[in-house]
Amino acid sequence: MDKPQNHKNYLVNTNSKKIHLANSTDGRCKIESMRDEYKVYFDTLEEAMAYPSKERPLAKKCSFCLKN
Repeated sequence: MDKPQNHKNYLVNTNSKKIHLANSTDGRCKIESMRDEYKVYFDTLEEAMAYPSKERPLAKKCSFCLKN
């Protein structure tokens, strides 16, 4: 899978509340089937983990494409 048009590295699915590598090839993430209105892209993992704010982060790292 190619990087998204905006060339960001991380993707937050606001529906599932998971952070993914935007170019993940792990089929378990199902990035290609996510609805566009649930996709928010970021340059860094830190930005994605602080969305929408550091005080109230929305998402956690995907266990498939963002292994610790």
